[in-house]
Amino acid sequence: MTEKSTVIVPVTQYTVLCICIIGIPANLIVVKIMTAPPFNKTPHSIICAALGLIDFSYLSYLISNVIIEIVLGGYQAILELCKFRYAGFLFGFHLDAWFLVFLTYERLIGIVWPLKAGDIITKQKTKIIIAFLVSFFFVWDGFYVLRYDTFTLKMGNVSFHNCDKVNDFGIPRDVLNIIDHMTDLLAVFIPMIFIVMGNMIIIFTLYKQKAIRTQFGHNSENDMTKANLMIFTVTSAFVCLMTPGAVYTMFIYKGVGTDSLEDPIWITFYFLSVLNPAINCCIYFLTGKPFREKLGKLFNTSGCCGEQRMDRSTTAASRTSVRLITSNI
Repeated sequence: MTEKSTVIVPVTQYTVLCICIIGIPANLIVVKIMTAPPFNKTPHSIICAALGLIDFSYLSYLISNVIIEIVLGGYQAILELCKFRYAGFLFGFHLDAWFLVFLTYERLIGIVWPLKAGDIITKQKTKIIIAFLVSFFFVWDGFYVLRYDTFTLKMGNVSFHNCDKVNDFGIPRDVLNIIDHMTDLLAVFIPMIFIVMGNMIIIFTLYKQKAIRTQFGHNSENDMTKANLMIFTVTSAFVCLMTPGAVYTMFIYKGVGTDSLEDPIWITFYFLSVLNPAINCCIYFLTGKPFREKLGKLFNTSGCCGEQRMDRSTTAASRTSVRLITSNI
């Protein structure tokens, strides 16, 4: 390890640790709120809960790796687990991306076909689609548990262990390369295309609906609010945070740049990718009033203070009723 790495590695580890410490409880809050009434009655909330759960699992996976590295002393200490590290990394990335695609098109169906949306996207169908995505990527990414293994490299008199795709099972190299490229495309580029296209259709449809209402003098509804604004913000955050790293990875395949901890560009894009699963709770809070209200109730559900507030609100309501009655007499 070079002198530069001895500085960058701890900074990277502790930065990821801080992001995970914030993101893990935040995603638990999302799961808690989205699975409680009244949110749990809609397919939209089921998808958000599933997204929060996979983000929680992914960040928990990251923080466990970082803690093991810090306690046991670096990457070599957990090299034997490398196959599970890589497969878990892919599994979290894939599900995060495709749950966001599902979230986008659930909202698109509700906007483009509002009268049929209840029949097209039901709670039962939502659970089936989520189960399919989890099963598909469990099998797809599980293949890398079998492909990866540790091996020993010698550079002069120095030997060190490394981990890479060493098992090909007799599959032609060209086929394995296609599988690897498809894995990368399924993680960011293909979901990004679907997300951008879906959001463009949503924006165009809302614009048309607003124009029609304006034409007939109904100029009231604020279109890009609540769930629409939230989904647009969450998916935009995914595109902005994940695309730079994905593009840079493609350059690495072409021999331009590296995924070394000494490369500041790669480190920056890695931090952005880790930040993505940690910020959804903040987006829900900033863009959704019902979410903020439910969050407030979550932290004020019991105790004397809650009871006192209820008593005060009841008393205030009674006074208002008395004033209204006396003013009408």
